[in-house]
Amino acid sequence: MAGILSGVMYAPLTAVFLIAEITQGYNLIIPLMIVSAVSYVIVRRIEAFSMDTRELARKGICLPITVI
Repeated sequence: MAGILSGVMYAPLTAVFLIAEITQGYNLIIPLMIVSAVSYVIVRRIEAFSMDTRELARKGICLPITVI
């Protein structure tokens, strides 16, 4: 769940804390961090824009892009 959330929304910390809170699995924080970080890096290499900013980029609205 954390991997999908951090990849789709480009929000790895949100994914880690949200999933830890929902599942009450605080002993899984380190694995959640690893999965979220890997997912975020892979998706950033494939897609430059998140699902929120993709439509703005298609319309030509200037967005700052950070490259990993």
